[in-house]
Amino acid sequence: MKTEIRTYFKAQILLDSPSLKEHREAFEIGNLPATTIGDFYHIGIGDSSVTHNQHVVEETTSVSLTLFNRGGQDSSTTLDNLLETAHGVMARIVNQENVATESTIRSILYLGASPEGVEDDVNENTIKVTMGFEILQGFKL
Repeated sequence: MKTEIRTYFKAQILLDSPSLKEHREAFEIGNLPATTIGDFYHIGIGDSSVTHNQHVVEETTSVSLTLFNRGGQDSSTTLDNLLETAHGVMARIVNQENVATESTIRSILYLGASPEGVEDDVNENTIKVTMGFEILQGFKL
């Protein structure tokens, strides 16, 4: 069930921005490899809530998608480029035609984005944009 969400997000990210590399830490998303420069993404699967009726279980899951850019010299331009990438990825993820191809995902709600710098000595000049989504899945009983 959660695998379908992660798989869907990965597919849409790579269709929009194939140069992005996945950062596969479960919780420590700021722990980027010290020698790596480039663009990364992290998919965080958060809390969920469930409702039942006679024939269907519906589950709403919070998902965060964080895009990182590392190694830029001009942070304003880097941020602008990262926000543009975030917008393109978000548009693909919430596109109802793309969502309709999934077996259990019924809808995806975009909750907004938050850009910020990553402040630590190891990841100097790293900028991130974190986007929030709510995913509604339906499962027949």
